[in-house]
Amino acid sequence: MKVLYWTMLNYALAFMFHMAWWRVFPPKKHTLALLEIFFLFYTIGCIVLWKFPTPIGIYTPNSIPEFIYSTIFYFSMVFGYVCFYSVLEVDSPGLMIVNTTAKYGTDGATMDDLSVIFENNPFTDSRIGHMELDKLVYKKRDKYLPTPKGLFLMKLITFYRDLLGIQKGG
Repeated sequence: MKVLYWTMLNYALAFMFHMAWWRVFPPKKHTLALLEIFFLFYTIGCIVLWKFPTPIGIYTPNSIPEFIYSTIFYFSMVFGYVCFYSVLEVDSPGLMIVNTTAKYGTDGATMDDLSVIFENNPFTDSRIGHMELDKLVYKKRDKYLPTPKGLFLMKLITFYRDLLGIQKGG
């Protein structure tokens, strides 16, 4: 359990720093900046918390296997977050579809309305079909409307983008 606590503390500190830094100084190279922040915090955490094992009651890994487990766990979370963050940076086709259907309100958006966002994109029909299967949008009299699930996911992603100050569309 001490590996879990120590690693989560280290990750949480890096994450909070990242959130604060992004609000004040959004970097130009996001992926590199994220990796630098998380690597720096892990390195500092290893040095400081190893030298002072219980400054706040968190016990550090004290053997090589525990350190290896902590490193694997920490960087698995970091790389997972970097992948998730890259999704937030751009408007995904699914998010654009739900957003467009929401803008049309109760009238719904026709396939032509949705095709405009994806001009020259052969995957529009396929993506909308998958979104219907996932219950993110539904079709009513040749018009597409967002489901509560689709609206919730759109609002969640939009909220997190706003929290980090990420501009829509990349």
